[in-house]
Amino acid sequence: MGTKQVRAASSGGIRGDTVGKIDGQERDRYPLALELPADLETPAVLVDLNILQGNIDRMQTLAEGAGLALRPHVKTHKSVGSTPTVLAARRFDGLTEIRPGNYVFMDQTPLRLGLIPPSRLALSVLTTVISTNDRYAIVDAGSKTLSSDRGAHGADGLAGFGRAFVLGTANDREASLVVEKLSEEHGFVVSGGRRLNPGDRLQVFPNHACPVVNLARALCVRSGAAIESWTVDAAGCVR
Repeated sequence: MGTKQVRAASSGGIRGDTVGKIDGQERDRYPLALELPADLETPAVLVDLNILQGNIDRMQTLAEGAGLALRPHVKTHKSVGSTPTVLAARRFDGLTEIRPGNYVFMDQTPLRLGLIPPSRLALSVLTTVISTNDRYAIVDAGSKTLSSDRGAHGADGLAGFGRAFVLGTANDREASLVVEKLSEEHGFVVSGGRRLNPGDRLQVFPNHACPVVNLARALCVRSGAAIESWTVDAAGCVR
């Protein structure tokens, strides 16, 4: 993914036996991007660098605490994946390594399973409302941006194609809207009686982060108000 790299560190993580134990109050905090340039073109795949680094730290700490090598997406003998499996496990007897991948970004799948709080979602999509009707706010991010996955690995356990927040609203779960359907270029967000207008910007937390990154040419990586672009060298590739 370009020339930018994030090193896995062993500090600042949590013990393996605490993974998945989520504070009830923390569960309802989605990390909204409240400081974005008004001229940032959409659709744009956003990555919160601080959350991404924290996710890496936690997985590194889990692996070190269990005496395992951490080899994302590398399949060798006596290894196990994926991210939800590793997060849900309490014992790793007989294994020499773990190979999760999604843990870097996280998405709605481990969230639905109760393995992480929303505050650990590092990846989202910034999109703009381009049209509205009585039922939908139509945005400029469709299946070519969000993918058509309803969950990881063909799972169908999630409603719609992502959770959307109108930027500038309260940061709570009740403020979220469902991306109910997609065309290639557009998403149809159920407005739920709320008045949305063309030009409003929404932040969508997708069902499955992996194909979203694979579809993107670049990621808008933010740390506070600072944003830089990371090119995705392997965009559209499978190897």
